Amino acid sequence: MYDNNGQYPLYLDIFQYATRYTIATRTIDVNILQQRTPRVWEVPSGQETTLKRLLEEIDSFSDTVKAYDNLKLEGINSILSPSPYVADKIEEEKRAIKAEFYELIGISHIQYNKKERMITDEIVDSQGGTIANRFNRFEPRKKAIDMINEKFSFALPEKIEVEYYDSIPSTEKEDIIIQDEKSEVAEDE
Repeated sequence: MYDNNGQYPLYLDIFQYATRYTIATRTIDVNILQQRTPRVWEVPSGQETTLKRLLEEIDSFSDTVKAYDNLKLEGINSILSPSPYVADKIEEEKRAIKAEFYELIGISHIQYNKKERMITDEIVDSQGGTIANRFNRFEPRKKAIDMINEKFSFALPEKIEVEYYDSIPSTEKEDIIIQDEKSEVAEDE
């Protein structure tokens, strides 16, 4: 039984998305760490120790105020400043990577960045790729089950069937079955 119509394993796709997601997560961590005080300074001779103590106070998140008699800030320059903050943009990229992966494996998801609500038609239209990928995986299974039924019809008491169910009722009959199951659970309690 093949996983898809192309008859290739999904392993490499999973590995690619996992790698991309991991890199994005690590980039966020690094970007947040780089938001600290600049690390490279140009300092006049004799001011190194004073600046070092000042930076240690900042690094320790200390709220203490200290006065220095010999600190002259006009001679101190930052050479290397922190990177711009982009963690929020990378977080959006992580959501996009996850959405692409869900679409690849046929899991319904809704991703939108609009401030207003999406209408039902927009939601349905956005699920086209997910549904196509879902059936790309469903069809080979259906073919395999048909072949099994044909080959082993003499030994099977009844035909094997395969269905795709995503836990969302798509017909009135399914909705009634789910309602009946809920009422049976409520009666048992």
